[in-house]
Amino acid sequence: MTGIRGVSIEPTFKRAALTLSEVEKLINKAGELAISIEGKRNYAIIALIATTGLRTIEVERANVKDLVMNSGGYKLFIQGKGKDDKDLYVKISKDVYQIIMTYLMDRNDDLEPLFITHGRNNSSERIRTRSIRGIVKEILRQIGIDDMRYTAHSLRHSLATNLILHGNGTLEEAKQILRHKDISTTQIYNHSLARSQNDGELKMSKLLFKGKGR
Repeated sequence: MTGIRGVSIEPTFKRAALTLSEVEKLINKAGELAISIEGKRNYAIIALIATTGLRTIEVERANVKDLVMNSGGYKLFIQGKGKDDKDLYVKISKDVYQIIMTYLMDRNDDLEPLFITHGRNNSSERIRTRSIRGIVKEILRQIGIDDMRYTAHSLRHSLATNLILHGNGTLEEAKQILRHKDISTTQIYNHSLARSQNDGELKMSKLLFKGKGR
């Protein structure tokens, strides 16, 4: 094995982030489809992930009792990655809280999971990550985004990217929301933004071709 180099793994994300307008289109489309109980559930899931950056496994593990309201507003306590207890939480806006409550009131049951299945053969079971990924992927297709780089996890990346780009958010805020252990992980979003805003190639082309339209 002497002299054989290992495969290098680039420290970049394998899922692309949606623009702010694309996230809005996704949420609006989910809202348009929120007619049936299943549609209302899907709307609640997408609104929740888009505004909190939750991982699909965290959405799967969420229970109704984890959603609380106190003087500080609405919170959803979660079992984070590699955690055994639900000692972490994300803040829920009033808009998202109402979307979730509309779904729960329509459901009208005493089941523990926050989100359940509504199929004919497996109704009332805790929804699984595979189904959550499928829900997001299908609605992405319906707004014209059918690309393997865009998944449910893209909404997590989109939160950090758009928070920094449009919401005057800081890296530290993004780190806390996404619950990264090391800010160097969050720093990747800054690098991605810097790359997208760097038009050096286009500027050089303009200098070389002097506006000839090539």
